[in-house]
Amino acid sequence: MQPTLKPIPPLYVVYLLRSFPFPSRLYIGSTPHPLRRLKQHNGLAPGGAVKTSRGNSQPWEMTLLVEGFPSQIAALQFEWALQNPHLTLHISEERRLVQSQSAVNSRGFKRPKPPRRTLPSILSNLHLLLRVPSFSRWPLRIRFFSKEVWLAWKDIERKTVQALPEHMGIICEFPAESVTKDKPMHDDGLHPIHRLDVSYGSLTEYVAKTKDIFELEKATACAVCSKIMGLREDDWEHERKHDGPLLVCPHASCTAVSHLRCLGDLFLNQERESGEDEIPLVPTHGTCPSCRADTQWVDVVREATLRMRGQKEIDTLLRRKRAAEKKLDRERNGKKGKTASQVVMDTDESEELSELSDTDEPEGEDEDGFMELEDLGIDPATHSNQLEVRDLDNVAFMDVVTEGAKRKLEKTSTAKSTARSSEAGNASSKSSLSKFTAKPNKRREVDNVIEIPDTDESEDSWSGALELE
Repeated sequence: MQPTLKPIPPLYVVYLLRSFPFPSRLYIGSTPHPLRRLKQHNGLAPGGAVKTSRGNSQPWEMTLLVEGFPSQIAALQFEWALQNPHLTLHISEERRLVQSQSAVNSRGFKRPKPPRRTLPSILSNLHLLLRVPSFSRWPLRIRFFSKEVWLAWKDIERKTVQALPEHMGIICEFPAESVTKDKPMHDDGLHPIHRLDVSYGSLTEYVAKTKDIFELEKATACAVCSKIMGLREDDWEHERKHDGPLLVCPHASCTAVSHLRCLGDLFLNQERESGEDEIPLVPTHGTCPSCRADTQWVDVVREATLRMRGQKEIDTLLRRKRAAEKKLDRERNGKKGKTASQVVMDTDESEELSELSDTDEPEGEDEDGFMELEDLGIDPATHSNQLEVRDLDNVAFMDVVTEGAKRKLEKTSTAKSTARSSEAGNASSKSSLSKFTAKPNKRREVDNVIEIPDTDESEDSWSGALELE
């Protein structure tokens, strides 16, 4: 059974601990999660080394760490070499700072005796290991959390003729307040150790851009050799066999895609032209052939391994990205639970409803609830007064009305009944009947019947009759 290949880890470090009660006691270890590991050494979480839990050495402080290892195995190799500088084969005999001393154990076998560990000796061997050919090409950085240890490191640099490689950086992040025995660094949420990114969160935008390039096939040719590439998943296996995996430029505005072999050779040629004494096998950095920006080799390779071996991690990153975008939309629009598109839809719907409400109002009716006579089918020239419409019960004295006027009354009464239920009760108690005044020369009584002229006929024609109570 073949082991499962994993992507380059987001963080794997080799660290140096120092005891608060006994500053001369030092410990070297490795971990992918420095804060969690420090809590284990101090007995606040299950786990941790036995050496750090005995002899009243707790609590411990993390003074420095070396980060940027491409794998767990690489970090363990560096850790063992730093713990055993007298035995490691990464340091040649002529460059070894400490020599091993043989000691006879209880069984009579000779065993190399490790030298005594002191802060200057550990820092000197650390400086030497970072310069040996085995580790000098790795993208490593040193991060100091203790100012005292950093000053000791500066003394080592002044005494050493050969400097560290240029691509290796030194970061100093000292806490705002000094770390003490009563206030260790893992209890202070503002300590720099809490800001270490132990996940692939910094690659979220990079991964999203790469996914977009491959799905939409924005780049179809290698940026170095101009060879046509297959960006779909079924073409990747063919690309790996011939030119290696595909690498994407890490810069946000660049969509260049290159073969691993092509981009690696380009970066190596650029380093040789810059005056490298040795012929390297793996590049450290170079210039992107498309955007001409300085690019770190470890960044493009880490994304490529994550794309090929960490689909679960990619899904997690993209899911968190979508959740963050939705949360940002809610904050921008001030409506919890709604995205920007939903807010726009709600705005459109409200505008449509307002337009419908404007058009649904009965024509001819004013704010006081009156309706013009012409809407009831009555000639305004003949009957100029208004007819107050509150309820159909209030106009029960009408025996016969025109069909158009009846529909108008029913529609108006239905729309007003719910909002004015209280007024309807008051209106019925007060017996507020609809009233109108007609001109005397156009009105005549015939057996308690009033005839009203129709708007479609002449003023002298009559189409309906109202029976007076």
